[in-house]
Amino acid sequence: MIRISDRVWQHWEEVEPLGRPGVDLLFASSLAQEEGLAAVRRAAEGTIRELETRPARPTGEEFSTGAWSAAPTPGGIALRIDEEPEDFEALLRGIAERLEGAGVDGAFDLLETDPTAELPELVDLLECRIRVKGTRQHFRGPNWGWRPEPEAFSDGVDDALDWCVATAPDRPLRLAVGLIAPVTVDPDEDARTLVRQGVEAQVDLGVVRLISTTVSRFRVVSLEPSSGRISLIEGGDALAGGDWRGPLEGLQAFCRSAAQWAVYGFVKRGSRRVDAELGQLFVDWVPAPHRSANSRLGDAFEDEFVPDAFGVQLLGEGYRDRVPQGPVWVPSPAGATAVLVEHRELEDWFDGRLVPFRGQPLTTLLDQTVPVPKLVARAREDFEPILFKDDVAWGR
Repeated sequence: MIRISDRVWQHWEEVEPLGRPGVDLLFASSLAQEEGLAAVRRAAEGTIRELETRPARPTGEEFSTGAWSAAPTPGGIALRIDEEPEDFEALLRGIAERLEGAGVDGAFDLLETDPTAELPELVDLLECRIRVKGTRQHFRGPNWGWRPEPEAFSDGVDDALDWCVATAPDRPLRLAVGLIAPVTVDPDEDARTLVRQGVEAQVDLGVVRLISTTVSRFRVVSLEPSSGRISLIEGGDALAGGDWRGPLEGLQAFCRSAAQWAVYGFVKRGSRRVDAELGQLFVDWVPAPHRSANSRLGDAFEDEFVPDAFGVQLLGEGYRDRVPQGPVWVPSPAGATAVLVEHRELEDWFDGRLVPFRGQPLTTLLDQTVPVPKLVARAREDFEPILFKDDVAWGR
């Protein structure tokens, strides 16, 4: 038997007039997590297919079935229903009926979350973004993708999770898979397995985040398996108060060790946490006239071309004999074939902000006449031969 808590229907009655926003549910059963996830997926896919057969309205407008996503979480399987389903009850009851028909016994309830534990969206932070080893694939026109090597991504995930929990190993963590609300993972629970199962659930699209917090700082690991991106974000009151050297040294060390499984990486200062988690660079960076504003065309070329000039960059084997030279840059070996390139005056890059605390307004990003800080302009001259421009994607 599959039970649905009255709290679910009460919650939907409250939020439906607000535009039918997403609802996060917890499915608890006696099944092992892998079996439970597979069962929920089958039931949700079958229900959506059935709802899609409903006839269109007389106006020709299609019936909105809604959408779903699922991932393992402490206590069971998290199921998110969103994209404005017109018949939420039919969708959820259809899933429950299919689970029951498969001989599954369990219950749906609201997913318990703690909104007070959510990090601020605007906060002083350091962002380390790394691209793991892989291969470039062409889609259409200038659009390219990066297919990560599974083993390289797996190694990167292991190292990133170690970094995330090292600052507070005895404190609870927060885990967010895709758009599902973050849930608490207690120290005695297997966060590593939950993260890996979340990555498998988001392999084609989406981001998995693991969050560690203390009184004065936080760490976030953001994993994007579809593009091979791994981001490490550290920030909080300590960084805002001027303590940037310790966090930076940790990220520099991480970049050196990442050379075994990465093709590129950079470290920068910023303030827009969500943009850092999603790998969106230029809203929280200086104007970049060498490429389209807020474009991700260059992501698939980071094995050969850097997105911009930064105070710290990891250059993999694809940059062999193309490492920028000059009196202000200090290259040092990282692994067998990579180089970590650092500016001699790191305080110029990290002791203050090169962009406003809230990032750049879109009008600034589109205006190529906006002055760029001299520090970055000079660095771009040094990195010019390996600086990504949109023409690279078109030319290939």
